[in-house]
Amino acid sequence: MNTVLDRIKNNYTRIGSLTVILLLGIFAIIVWQLRSTQNVGTDEQPTPTPLTTTSNDIGYFNESTLVTPSSYVFQDPIKAPETMTVYGILPGPDQLFDSDGIIAIATRLGFSSAAEVSPTQNGYYYFQQDRKLSVQPAASMLHFSVTQATLQPISMEPVTSSEAKITAQTFVQTVGFSNPLINWNNAELTTFEITPTGPIPSANISEKGFYEVSVPMEMRGLPIIFPSKLFVQVYANGEIIGAQLWYPNLEIATAEDVAIIPFLDAVDRIERGDGIYIGNSTDIPEDSIIFDQSSLAYVVPNQYINGLGVEHILTPIYIFNTDTVKLYVSALE
Repeated sequence: MNTVLDRIKNNYTRIGSLTVILLLGIFAIIVWQLRSTQNVGTDEQPTPTPLTTTSNDIGYFNESTLVTPSSYVFQDPIKAPETMTVYGILPGPDQLFDSDGIIAIATRLGFSSAAEVSPTQNGYYYFQQDRKLSVQPAASMLHFSVTQATLQPISMEPVTSSEAKITAQTFVQTVGFSNPLINWNNAELTTFEITPTGPIPSANISEKGFYEVSVPMEMRGLPIIFPSKLFVQVYANGEIIGAQLWYPNLEIATAEDVAIIPFLDAVDRIERGDGIYIGNSTDIPEDSIIFDQSSLAYVVPNQYINGLGVEHILTPIYIFNTDTVKLYVSALE
């Protein structure tokens, strides 16, 4: 009897031991699997996306771009801004953009009574030979270009840089853009050469060249730098061959800080008609809004844009830092 009981006890002991060993083995396998998933070997590590510098780099924040053009990495100690200041944009003075004022501007730019004038919902277009003038009264903007002037110099006496600044200053005063205050002492001047591939900056005065005069302006104490540029031909008695002027009539009292939103969110809002596009791209499109050239994108709600019809598309591009504002504006139809 004792022998049978002893055998039964021994069997239970063996079964218990085997069960413990089996459980320990299962536990060890689970632990090994968990550790293997948490400690990926070097060969199994994903290859990091390489940083590349592309020709589309904007340079304001010294950024390097990822392969995806709409993604940017900002290097320390420079940080991407989290908010921006938004101002109401008002139409320019009536006396500057009434019919007489526009005729005076066109006359100063060499248009005669034979020029073709095309009224639009937002202003006027003037065409005459190789000259084109666009005036947008609601947005207080003027765009002028001459396509062939740089190829046929009128005078072989080159215009100096100081003379180019005086020419630009006189022109701005003549067309009525001298108020708000223009700080001509800080006007930047660059010499460009015309090449088969387009204008390129050049230190040499060339027959086929022009000065680009960038004029800083001040509106109610707010320093603004924007592409209010005048293009003065080097060999043409200082002829104005191009102009991009904007009268910065900002409603300073409506200044408000708004948060920067993700780029794709901005695109969605634009498509819904909730506001206008603002980004850090310096590429201002001619006939459409392009969203793939900026990662920092903001939306200015429509209520901040005063005096503009629903058919008018305004694309201001704001760059803010600690003490100045760079404002790029273009009006599109």
